[in-house]
Amino acid sequence: MNQFTYLDKDSNEVSNILNGKKDIIIRAANIKKFPFKMINKGDTLYLLQNDNTSKVYGKANIKETMFLETTLEDRIKIISKYKDRVLLSDKRIEYISDRKYLSVFFLEHIEPLDGTLDTSLHKIEEDFVKFIPTKK
Repeated sequence: MNQFTYLDKDSNEVSNILNGKKDIIIRAANIKKFPFKMINKGDTLYLLQNDNTSKVYGKANIKETMFLETTLEDRIKIISKYKDRVLLSDKRIEYISDRKYLSVFFLEHIEPLDGTLDTSLHKIEEDFVKFIPTKK
């Protein structure tokens, strides 16, 4: 299934993924909410930035997922184990450290794209994301 994620512009997450420095995305929450257990191995993840545009900077396949209900000790271990692959700011680490549920996504087949998303389809049974390449 096609999915999309907004990445932190201030942390350069998109460029770090596209240049191969980052290949893991972690999402955290205090309740079980999207994307907890809703993104699967083999899904395509379109990479957007929190810059108030619908520009797609790249895409990646989900190689592996982990969905965890954690203690503070567990979160510290996970963040420490993958620190060099997630490249999180101290502010982001602090945020994640305070959340009970973690969704960890391992990326592969990362490639840059230039286009936008049409998310107006919103069909539950089907992919709701359609990539529209930029015309040159």
